[in-house]
Amino acid sequence: MKQESRFGAHIGTSSLLLIFLTLSLVSFGSLSLAGAKADERLSVKLSEHMAEYYAACHEAEAFVARTDRALSEIYSSDPAAYPAQAENVPLSVMIPINDTQQLLVALAPVDPATEGSAAGNDPAAPVKGARFCRITKWKVDNLDLESYERHLPVSGHGDLFE
Repeated sequence: MKQESRFGAHIGTSSLLLIFLTLSLVSFGSLSLAGAKADERLSVKLSEHMAEYYAACHEAEAFVARTDRALSEIYSSDPAAYPAQAENVPLSVMIPINDTQQLLVALAPVDPATEGSAAGNDPAAPVKGARFCRITKWKVDNLDLESYERHLPVSGHGDLFE
């Protein structure tokens, strides 16, 4: 009698394969969960920063409107003395965004009579809807540069040079 020889996997091979697949799925699942949590923390932090930035922008726009209104009142009262009196109006402001950033806004007064005559209008009358100031600087300034130089936010640890 001839004995049949079978080539096949042993009974334990399927169990080992099942254990390997389970461990692989668990490790990939935990890695994707950690990535999702990191993305959530980043999106919350970015959302907070955007809200702080736009709140500072709204405050800066209110400053521009107040300055424009003050310059308009000066021009309405005495157009001839407008250039000299416009220098007395505060034309720059620093608005804090958060603990490490601020918004710098600088304005320059504009003589509407000059712009009106350039447009072909009566030089004594300002252009309707004319602005009495223009924005020369709108800049976000970082206050805490040392922490950017000494801290690696990627590693999650403290200073680099300890």
